[in-house]
Formats: sequence, structure tokens, C-alpha cells
Amino acid sequence: NLYDAPMPYMLRLTWDGVAIHSSNVDNRYATHGCVGVPDDFAAKLFARARLGDMVTVTRGWTKRWG
Repeated sequence: NLYDAPMPYMLRLTWDGVAIHSSNVDNRYATHGCVGVPDDFAAKLFARARLGDMVTVTRGWTKRWG
């Protein structure tokens, strides 16, 4: 990875380093630009996501597309 930091289950969203990855989700910690998600959820995303999948990042739940 670009940052020499652990990012379990990292899924890149952009070519310049923004990603979804496992993180300690807590108001006292930050991912410095990435989308940090709980370990179990990150593992599920990593197992199911495929290159080219559409990703929508929201503050909460949203209706599924299509």
C-alpha cells in the first residue's frame, strides 16, 4: 500500500489512495481519508466485492440501485 500502515481487507476506491478497509471504528481514531469499517464487515466486503463493482458511500442507509 502507499502508506506503510496496516489496512486489513483493503479495497481501493481511487487510484490515489482512498480505500475502504478494516479499522477501529471509534470517534477517537481516524483513517486519514479512507473509509474505515468494522473488521467483520470489512471481511464480508472483501470476500464479495469484484473489480468494477459500483460503490456508493453514504452517511446512512440508502435504497439499492437498479
